[in-house]
Amino acid sequence: MADFKGSLGSAINTGRAWRVAAVVFGVVSIGLTMSLFRQASNHQTILIPYGLISANKSVSVTGKTELDGEYLSLMARADLSSLLDWQPASVNRQTHQFLTRLSPEAYAQFNISLTNDAAKYAAGNVSEAFFPQTIEFFHPHKVVVSGLLKRWSGDEQTLKSSVTYTLDYEQAVTGIYAISKLEVK
Repeated sequence: MADFKGSLGSAINTGRAWRVAAVVFGVVSIGLTMSLFRQASNHQTILIPYGLISANKSVSVTGKTELDGEYLSLMARADLSSLLDWQPASVNRQTHQFLTRLSPEAYAQFNISLTNDAAKYAAGNVSEAFFPQTIEFFHPHKVVVSGLLKRWSGDEQTLKSSVTYTLDYEQAVTGIYAISKLEVK
């Protein structure tokens, strides 16, 4: 009988040891998770759109606060590419990609009309291409892009026009520049 009490006590102590180990492991896991989230939120992250990378120009990302006109000029070219270079199968996706680059005020202004236009173009088998000819940067946050806009409905060209787009940028809290104003001439 003495052996039974000893093994019963040993089993109880072993159970306590597992509970203590589980609690310690849980506290350490929670602490590490909280530390990871704190570190992730304090780290500056810069997202570079695909259109900017595919422009075949070098891009330098630094922590400098000085704005470089080349950076915003490339951003404008990439933004206009997602808005103006599409096929019927990609127009909805590219329009939504462009909408994510707008400031909240500009998004409210353009969301409905651009989404409706994209649905109309996708249903009508319409394609569009923009060929930039000049890109000018004006300090502090304005880029003017002029070029040739062409549109096709099926195989027939329905539009060929010289256009000028003026994009004003503002820096968001995250440090990324968003389009605050878009004008077409």
